Amino acid sequence: MLSEFLRDFEVVERILTPEELEHSVLKNKPINIMMGQTFDAGQPVDMLKYALIMKELGDALISKGIEVSTKWLVADHFLYSINRDVERSDAERQAKSRIEYLRKIDQIYGGSSEIVRSSDLSRTPRYGEVLERLRKEMKENPSFRGSMLKAVPEDRRQSPGAENYPLEELTTIEALQTTVKVGPKYEIHYDEPARESAQTIGLNKFVAIHLTNSYPFGNPNLTTDLAKAIDKYGILPYKITSKGLQQYRIDPTKDSDEQVKELIMQTNDNRALADLINIGNLAAKRLTGQFPTEKITDNPFENRRQASYLYERFISRPFKTGETE
Repeated sequence: MLSEFLRDFEVVERILTPEELEHSVLKNKPINIMMGQTFDAGQPVDMLKYALIMKELGDALISKGIEVSTKWLVADHFLYSINRDVERSDAERQAKSRIEYLRKIDQIYGGSSEIVRSSDLSRTPRYGEVLERLRKEMKENPSFRGSMLKAVPEDRRQSPGAENYPLEELTTIEALQTTVKVGPKYEIHYDEPARESAQTIGLNKFVAIHLTNSYPFGNPNLTTDLAKAIDKYGILPYKITSKGLQQYRIDPTKDSDEQVKELIMQTNDNRALADLINIGNLAAKRLTGQFPTEKITDNPFENRRQASYLYERFISRPFKTGETE
């Protein structure tokens, strides 16, 4: 079963639902896999986890004779038009760097993913139709509104237009005719209400695949509240400044091997080491065709050694030199 195949990589936290994933395959219709993301000036190694799982799933479906498309939704207008976190010129510059990163991942690890900017998608007639339908549901269905607002950070929920972000998030998913959506665990707040209301609103009931949390490397001094928040949902895999912990993240496009090794060797959180080992194993499988046997152990030194080796051999070297063997 596909769900068991995915879980073998040890980075899939849950699938909503395994039965629906198998049913989608049995329909023998085209399957559209997507992930949406905001971004900043960095390129977290964590994004590889999502890219490689999407590639593995796509290849498995293609081997069954299924037509597959894989899309990245680069949410540029979310940053400068909806949240207004950055100026448009900065968002465009950062989007360009993120798109280069995603294309480099394709170049190194195989496959071809379509990249869609939300600013372009938002100008299509279908996007406008779906957004209007969701706004109507938000106004008429208090339960749906409450669920949507859970996806908004607490400090923004009372702001005018706070519901725009989750509504437009769902609109992008529908406008791309998504069959399978891959994302971090916290997106349960978008996915559950969207799936529950799909038939009522007239939307597709997509399958949601949530991957394991991402964690900071090194030894950051976390407040109790921040530690609890990270325990629950981790840090954003697509924004290197998530939780203000950018100095404890890895960027394979910028960081030297020496910097990364030092950070790994300072890491005490086995969850962060396990995550990097799992990403490294996925990367190795894509490059060599063989799945390595490196596993997380009870020995912190051994975990650091494995994480450092896998990162340098199957992530850093291909990014820095273009070598894929």
